[in-house]
Amino acid sequence: MRPASHRLLLASLALLFASGAPRAEEQFYYVDPVLGVDAPNGGHQFAPWRTITYGLAQPKYVLTRFILAPGVYSEAGGESFPLELPPYTSLVGQFPTGARFEVPTTLTVPPATPVFRCRAGSGDGGWNYFWDFEVAADHTVFELEVGAYSSGSFDLRGLSVTSPRGIRYSADEGSDARLSVSGSRFSNPRGCIEASVRAPSFWTVSRVSTARSLLATGTAFPAVVLRSSGAAARLIASASASVVHSSGSGLVLAPDAGGDLEANVAHCLFWDNGAPAPLPPFASGAIVEAVGGVGPRPVVRVINSIFRENLLVAELPHHDPATYLLEHNT
Repeated sequence: MRPASHRLLLASLALLFASGAPRAEEQFYYVDPVLGVDAPNGGHQFAPWRTITYGLAQPKYVLTRFILAPGVYSEAGGESFPLELPPYTSLVGQFPTGARFEVPTTLTVPPATPVFRCRAGSGDGGWNYFWDFEVAADHTVFELEVGAYSSGSFDLRGLSVTSPRGIRYSADEGSDARLSVSGSRFSNPRGCIEASVRAPSFWTVSRVSTARSLLATGTAFPAVVLRSSGAAARLIASASASVVHSSGSGLVLAPDAGGDLEANVAHCLFWDNGAPAPLPPFASGAIVEAVGGVGPRPVVRVINSIFRENLLVAELPHHDPATYLLEHNT
């Protein structure tokens, strides 16, 4: 395990860079799938690389931003998936004419392969951000992980994602982890966000936030699933100014083995959640607890939100209305 002072420094750096704002020490590289050429001396504005895959394999600064020109980024164009981004590496499209990733299932890109994979390893730290592009895939798009005793921050902004699954995000024991989604549209029949924290013994807090986004499945699969497992695990989630649509469950809270969960919802629309035949092990409703979970009851605060054509909270055997604060709902 790294010394405590080292871990504190890594955590401070992750918080400092979490916003993804431009920084003087950050190196910019340019990629153009139409006009670019994968050559050792390329990657600058007037001689861009053709693929992100090539750029990731080149020696680079620790802090790296890839600027993506409009066009299609695909296996046919030379990309190799998953695109594994090391810490402090980010992808940014050129709004409003952004880049588009197209990733169908092929022999070299099997169904279990994500489009993007990021991992802050045990004892390390870092951030990644993804801004202003589209993804159409037959896969989970983002696989984001923060290892034990590490720090990590992921910022997703201005994205349009159509795929079976959107985001799988996890944090291990002793980590300081954050996931932020804003100004984005996720259409994922098997789930938009699945976030989990695992901490059996060392106190761990993970945070997930969504703002100004659409999260839709249109199926019996829940739109958002939050899991907290272990007596030292705590997951704090917030949603603001967003729309959540699923014919099954909107937001599922799944504590287990003593895990702690907290959800804060403000100015959101939960629409058409609560199909009569839910998908096990989930119940139907806008905001529900997973069936069979073991742990303290989640705390949910809902303010100034609209629940249309759905159940607000499912009536489960271990559900206690006293743990929910509801204000000014329609």
